[in-house]
Amino acid sequence: EGMEDMIFRNTFRDIKNILTEFEDYGTRFEFECYDVGHLYNLAYFVDIGLIKPPFFIQSVFGILGGIGADPENLSLMRSTADRLFGRENYQLS
Repeated sequence: EGMEDMIFRNTFRDIKNILTEFEDYGTRFEFECYDVGHLYNLAYFVDIGLIKPPFFIQSVFGILGGIGADPENLSLMRSTADRLFGRENYQLS
């Protein structure tokens, strides 16, 4: 119920600004992925060079509006991440 009218702003411009601003400080982020689309968003920032491996992916399941918490979805998230990044380039947490 707490999420029914919550809006979480997280635009590509916002993400790009944070990644650029903190790059000089050596900050390492953990990227929360609530759905397969978030992996593709992450791949975009990897492709343009703002995120460099190795990096951390936090898969979040069962959130309203995100991917469901079942074994098939876990497998889908893992296989998609492997295909997009190569298993050696990321860690799941």
